[in-house]
Amino acid sequence: MPPTQKDDTFSLGADILGTNQGSQGTVLGQTGDVVNEEVASDNVEFWGPIGLIARPAKAVPQQHSCQAITINQGSNDVAIAYRDLRVNIALADGEVAIFAPGADGTGTTRILLQDGTITITGGTVNVVGNVVLGAAGDKAPLDSKVQTELGKIAQAFSSFIPGTGGASFASPYTSPGATASSKVQLT
Repeated sequence: MPPTQKDDTFSLGADILGTNQGSQGTVLGQTGDVVNEEVASDNVEFWGPIGLIARPAKAVPQQHSCQAITINQGSNDVAIAYRDLRVNIALADGEVAIFAPGADGTGTTRILLQDGTITITGGTVNVVGNVVLGAAGDKAPLDSKVQTELGKIAQAFSSFIPGTGGASFASPYTSPGATASSKVQLT
């Protein structure tokens, strides 16, 4: 669907046709109309919240794609908000989903945040670095309940790799080739 041009400043719903990463780590993209296979702008800078960086899956001609709201600046537009019409995640009131779109844009690896519950759906969970629970400066070892819950996560996914210097886990905590959802509540 062609983007809606509210005026010369903003475009609403510009299809993101493809992206790459610039030399300084910024995400740059090409926007336009995926249905009519038209390019509207090259080297669009993707701006988002601090702490998150993402690239959408490539657009496929004549199919839904990731879309953006862009600020038109002539030679170097800026994308400030996004939505991906290929991902269909059902949310109840007050829920938040974080997902990786994957190569096809379907978003099968997800973290669902609900009040009091975190649900992880996907394949492999990698923990890199130290796992620290408790108040700042608290060096107490992980208690048995947390060890048990982390073991459940490990068994639900195809692999679980603890970081160096963090908790150690007894084998076996892997189930090669398995994919699953795991619902874990730490209280």
